[in-house]
Amino acid sequence: METFYKSQADLYQQSYYDAQDRISKMNFQLGWLRGSLKRLGKLVESGDVTANKFAVAELESIINAFQKSEEEAESYFTKTETAD
Repeated sequence: METFYKSQADLYQQSYYDAQDRISKMNFQLGWLRGSLKRLGKLVESGDVTANKFAVAELESIINAFQKSEEEAESYFTKTETAD
C-alpha cells in the first residue's frame, strides 16, 4: 500500500512540474504578444502602416480589444468582495 501512495505522490508531483512549465511558457508567450501588440499600436497610431481603411480599422480593433482585455483582467483580479 505504501508503494501505491508513493507512486500517487510522484504522479501528482510530476503533474505539478508539468503545469509549472506550461505556465512559464504561457507567461513568456503573453509577454511577447503584449510587446508585439504595443509595437503594432505605435505603428498604427504613427501612420507608418499603410493599408486600406478597413485593414487599419481591423488592426485598431485588435489593439483595442487586447488593451480592454488587460484592463478587464486587472480589474477582475484586484476586485475585493465583502461578505454580508
